[in-house]
This record gives sequence, structure tokens and C-alpha cells, in this order.
Amino acid sequence: MTVNTVLFLETKSVLAALKDSGARIGIISTKFRYRIKELLDQHFPEDFLDIIIGGEDVQTPKPSPEGLLLAIRQLHVTKAETLYIGDSTVDAETAQKAGVDFAGITHGMTTAEELKKYPHKKIMSSLEELLEREPLPAAASPRNISVRRIALLLLFFAAFAALFCFLILI
Repeated sequence: MTVNTVLFLETKSVLAALKDSGARIGIISTKFRYRIKELLDQHFPEDFLDIIIGGEDVQTPKPSPEGLLLAIRQLHVTKAETLYIGDSTVDAETAQKAGVDFAGITHGMTTAEELKKYPHKKIMSSLEELLEREPLPAAASPRNISVRRIALLLLFFAAFAALFCFLILI
């Protein structure tokens, strides 16, 4: 997986900016945790991620919300503090079933029109749009970054895998 998998250009800078703002970042993926770590260890410090939920951590894959809800529980956050970002209708459905806000990104094979069919806060063409001030969940007031809490951001990878990431800004 890691040989043919690369980060999208803006991934590192956006995640670093979010982390610098107090974000707690993690990944939810159907991939096995060791494969996720193998890739991430090439790009981020070991303690950069706060949690990794791999395929071995759930009984039912997406669009089951099991992995997303597990991450929410383990990070002791609420659904209202959660923003799940994904590049497919499966991700949108996962967020919907979990009862959390969703933002779509068009880095994958899914079009903006397909993502817009699901409840969403925003449809983006670049992760850099996460750094813009609006729209965010109510609990994530962009004018008060010190209390902003957002969870569950898709960490985008090209090639064979898209790994799911989430963040909590405190």
C-alpha cells in the first residue's frame, strides 16, 4: 500500500496548520492499522495522530458508523463537535448514519454533485478550504479558535488508498 500511495500536495500543510491550532488528529480507515502507520510514519512524527481506527477495530465497515462512533467515544467528544470529511458517498452516508456533520472533498472519484445529495456543511475541491472560516459546526465557531472543536477529517491520499482522518480543535 505505501509504495503506491502518496499524500495529496496540501495534506501535510493543512494538517500541520490544524494541529498548530490545537487539533487532535486521527484516522478512520478500512485499511489495517499497521499499513496506515507505515505510510504516516514517512510523513509525520510518531505522536502526530491522536487515534487510528483501522479495519481490525470494527466488525462492520463503512457505511456503518461503527468506526466513526468508536473514535468519538475514545476521544470523549460529542457528535455536535464532530465534522466528518470524506471523498465518497460512502463517507457521506457514514456521517449521516452516525448523526454527525459532513464535509465533502472532490479529491476522489465522486463528484461534487454526487456528494451534494447528502446532508453536508460544505463541498470542497481542496483541503485548504478547511482553513477558511465558514461553514463549521456550531460548536466550532471560527472566531473563537481556542474553544473550537471539530472532529473527523479525511486525510487524503492519492493512488490506491484514501485514509480517513479526523481532528478535534480545542
